[in-house]
This record gives sequence, C-alpha cells and structure tokens, in this order.
Amino acid sequence: MSTHRTRYITLTGASLAIAATCIPATAFAATSPSTADKTFVAANEQVNLAEIAISQLVMTHSSSAAVHTLAQKTVSDHMAAKAKLMAVAGKLGLTLPTAPNAMQQAQAAQLKGLTGSSFDQLYLRDQVAGHKMSIAGTNTEISTGSSTSVVSYARAYLPVAQMHLSMAQADLAAISGGGPGSVQAGSGGQAATNGSTDLRLGWSAGAVGLALLGGGAVYADRRRRALQ
Repeated sequence: MSTHRTRYITLTGASLAIAATCIPATAFAATSPSTADKTFVAANEQVNLAEIAISQLVMTHSSSAAVHTLAQKTVSDHMAAKAKLMAVAGKLGLTLPTAPNAMQQAQAAQLKGLTGSSFDQLYLRDQVAGHKMSIAGTNTEISTGSSTSVVSYARAYLPVAQMHLSMAQADLAAISGGGPGSVQAGSGGQAATNGSTDLRLGWSAGAVGLALLGGGAVYADRRRRALQ
C-alpha cells in the first residue's frame, strides 16, 4: 500500500472519530426513556385501566343518556390508547401496570355504591378533575420527555383527553347547573399526566386537537338542548 493511500486512510479514520465525539449525547439517547417517561407511561396505563373499569359501571348505575354517551366514548378511546401504549412499552422494554392505582380503585368502589343522579354527579365530577390532572401530566411529558416514542404518544393522547374533559364539563353543567367542584382526581392517576375521538397516533397533534375540540363544542350544545 502506498504511503499516500495509508496517510489518506489514517486521516479519514481520525476525522470520523472526531466527528463522532462532536455528536451530542442526546442524539443517541433520544429514544431512551427517562424516569419521567417511565412514570408517565405507568400512570397513563393506570388511567386507561381505571377509565375502562369505571365507564363499565355507567351501564348498570346510570340512566342518563348523556352520561352513557360519555362513558361509551371514554371506554372506546382508552381501549385504543391502551393498545397504542402497549406497543410503545413493548418497543422500549417497559412493563405496564395491570391494575388502577389505590386512589382509582377507591373511587370505583365509591361509585359502585351509588345509582341514578348521585352516581352521575360523582362520576362527572371525577371525570372533570381526573382529566384535568391527566392533561397537565401529558403536557409535562410533551415538554420535558426524553423518549421520542413516549412524547409522540403523549402528543396524540392529549387532544383525546381534552375532548373527554370538554364532554364531561358540558354534561356536568347540564345536569347540575354548577361547576365541577373540588374532588380528588383519582381517575387521572396519582402521577398522571389524563365527532370522533379515536387515538390515531399518526395524525398531527394540531389537526387532531382542532377536530376534537370542535367536536366538543358541538357535543356540548347538543347535550344542553337535549336536557332543556
């Protein structure tokens, strides 16, 4: 091998080594979940589990058409979210919770003891408080999350949670004539983040958010008219 060629190979190798050291460490760790990512994933799965379980109680404990509609949309969306989150967790090697947290379980137990308007009032108050907490946690994950997969999930989950909140607020105002009040946000998860409301992770968050929030306004108007 000629001296010129040997020198060229040596310089090329050195250049690549220097270039590698100049790449920020975050470029390699972009998809690695941080402790905050893991906390969000676990809490969000507990939200999914709790919402599915509590929504099923509506079928036997409430006679309100509006509450039944909310529960049906909620359980459908959280089942879709659960499937998407399972895919994200599998990709990252994360183990998901298999049951709601203690607060969520206590909340479900309280709802089981109620029927009719008493059930509806508490269910809707819990939905409002829980989704506010879920939205706050999701926004935190979007702003500070390390894993691109988890942040992408959170971006698509956010408008769905916002839609559920809008629906719950409209229903609560319609049946009680008052605001959500002050309650524990068990359905939002202790560390939670929480038209059509399918969780389609491929959509841009902006487009989905506009569609869902617009649907929430239409839904609220229809609920008020139906209950007048």
